[in-house]
Amino acid sequence: MAEPLGHYQEQRVGVFVDTQNLYHSARDYYERNVNFESLLRFAVGGRRLVRATAYVVEKEGDTSAWPFIYKLSTIGYKVRRMYLTVKETGEGGRPIYSGNWDMGIAADMVRLMPYLDVVVLGGRPIREPLAWAGPFVMNTKAEVLAAYEDYQRGRFGQIPG
Repeated sequence: MAEPLGHYQEQRVGVFVDTQNLYHSARDYYERNVNFESLLRFAVGGRRLVRATAYVVEKEGDTSAWPFIYKLSTIGYKVRRMYLTVKETGEGGRPIYSGNWDMGIAADMVRLMPYLDVVVLGGRPIREPLAWAGPFVMNTKAEVLAAYEDYQRGRFGQIPG
């Protein structure tokens, strides 16, 4: 059976999954559950898995997420955990919690980039148009072309060597 276009067994794959955003998006937008094991198997697709990381947010002292965290670790994910923090207080003094892995996910991806050929990111749908060419992903074809021109002109800076 032929490999899908752009899909090669020797490719090194990194999978980064924002579990809460993916779970809530699947539930709220599609009325579905996420099978994190199938997601990982599909994302890797017979290629070489370098790292699969699942990002979890939990309330301090709440152990209800532990079975989920354990399951993620047994199916191949490295689990990174963060405690929710009180962002503000709502009506009636009710706490509004915040837990955001966005910068942590981005930092992990950047750290692993030299070792990856393919990055699979799962999280909340951005609900914006996407245009891409090569490594450039923007909202429009014109933005992709502008980014490519900036790259060609050296406007992205230089990597010290």
